[in-house]
Amino acid sequence: MNELLQPRIVEQPSFTVIGIEASFIHALSPDATNFQVIPQLWSRLNQAAHQVSHRIGTTMYGVIDARPESERKHPHELQYLAAIPVSMVGEIPTGMVARTISAGLFAVFTHRGPIQSIGDTV
Repeated sequence: MNELLQPRIVEQPSFTVIGIEASFIHALSPDATNFQVIPQLWSRLNQAAHQVSHRIGTTMYGVIDARPESERKHPHELQYLAAIPVSMVGEIPTGMVARTISAGLFAVFTHRGPIQSIGDTV
């Protein structure tokens, strides 16, 4: 298996991000929409990243989360957040959200290359 596709398992303290999020249907579902939704989020974030104040470094995060089943429109629905870490939340650019990611154990996948090939990493 390609070394880049092996996740690093890391313990991460809580952190705050600002980014763009959307619902998608995960890749193992016959109704999958991940390849339609996720690359567009990254494209939009890359175009608007300069609007995010209090940015920490150049790293960006893709965060996948699940809503409670009662709040989902589809049983395989997940949330994807393409985001930039920030030291504090100032003004949130239009169309973006601020989220605090809870401390925990994370699987970290590194994507290298053009954003159009994010599907290869996913």
